Amino acid sequence: MSIFQDLRFLVEWGMLFSALTVAAYVCYTDIVERKIQNRFTYSLLAIGIAGHVFMVVDRIVSLESSLGFIGMGFLIGYLATAVGFWSAGDGKAFWAFTVALPPTLFPSFGVLSFNSALSGLLVNTIIAYLVFLGYMLIKKGSSQRVDDPEDESRGVVTIFVRNGVLLAIILVGGVLILRRPLPYLELIALLFLLFRLTDWLVTKSWWPMLGLCGIIPAVYIIYQSNSWIDYLLVLVCASVFEMVYQYLRDHLQHASVQSVRLDKLKPGDLLENGLRLSSQNIEDQRRLLNSEYVQVVRSIPFVPFLAAGLLLSAAFAGPVPLITLIRIVTGQLSSAI
Repeated sequence: MSIFQDLRFLVEWGMLFSALTVAAYVCYTDIVERKIQNRFTYSLLAIGIAGHVFMVVDRIVSLESSLGFIGMGFLIGYLATAVGFWSAGDGKAFWAFTVALPPTLFPSFGVLSFNSALSGLLVNTIIAYLVFLGYMLIKKGSSQRVDDPEDESRGVVTIFVRNGVLLAIILVGGVLILRRPLPYLELIALLFLLFRLTDWLVTKSWWPMLGLCGIIPAVYIIYQSNSWIDYLLVLVCASVFEMVYQYLRDHLQHASVQSVRLDKLKPGDLLENGLRLSSQNIEDQRRLLNSEYVQVVRSIPFVPFLAAGLLLSAAFAGPVPLITLIRIVTGQLSSAI
C-alpha cells in the first residue's frame, strides 16, 4: 500500500508540515515585524490537538499520555515565560510547536535520543540558542561585561551544588512519580530549566532544606542502580552547560542596545533607561529628547531558535525521520512518472 493511502502517515506528516510552515512564517514576522501573531500559533495548536484526538481515537496513543503531554508543554512554556527566559509569544509558540510534533515519532533512538517531542524540542532549542550566543560572542568580542552583585547563581561551586540538589530532586521525582529513568539529555535540559525556575522562586535560606529532601533518597537510588559515574557525568555536563550559558549571557546582554533615530521610534520600543514606549507617550518622548538618536534595547527574536529546534527534532526523531520521508516521497513520485 502506498504511504499516501496510510491515514496515520498523512496525519503525522500533516502535523509536521503545518508546524514547519507556521514556524517559517512566524520566524519572518518575529525578525522583521517583532510580532508573533496569536492566530498562527493558536491555529497550529488546534491542528496539533486535532492530530492528538485522531491518535487517541485510533488507539495509537492513550488519552492520559496525550493530555499529560499537552499539559506539560503548556506548563514549561508558561514557567519559562515567568522566569524571563523568553517572551509570552515565544512561550505560546513553544507550546504550539510541541503539540504539533507527532507523538508517534518518539521515543527516538538515533543520534539524539529523547522520550518525547517536548524534551526533544526543548533540548534542540537550547542548543541552537547557545550556538548563536557563541557566534555573537566571537563576532562582537568579550571586552564588555555587566555583573549583577545581587545574582547569587554565579560561581563554579554554587552552580555545581545547586545542580547537585536539583539532580537529586529530579531522580527522586522520576522514581516516585514517573516511575522511569530519564535520558541524560533530558536530565540536562530539565536541570537547565529548573535552575532558572529556582532562581526565580527559591531564596538562599531554602537550599539546605531542598538538599536534605532530595540528596538522601537520591544517594540510595544511585547506590541501588550502581550508576553513580553516569549521574556524576550528567552533573558535570549540566554545570558546564550552565556556566557557558551564564558567561555568554553576561558578555552579550549589552549587544541588543542600538542607536535609533527619533522618527524611527515606534510603540513597544524599550529605551535604555527602562521606559517602554506606548502610542500615548511616544510623541512626548520625541519632544523631550534633545539628541537626534536614542538608545533602544532590541531583544533577540527567539522564535528562530524554536524553529531550529523543531527542525532538528523532526530530522532526527522517530522511525521515519524527515530525511527518510523526503527520500520515500521522491522515490514514489519518480516511479509514478
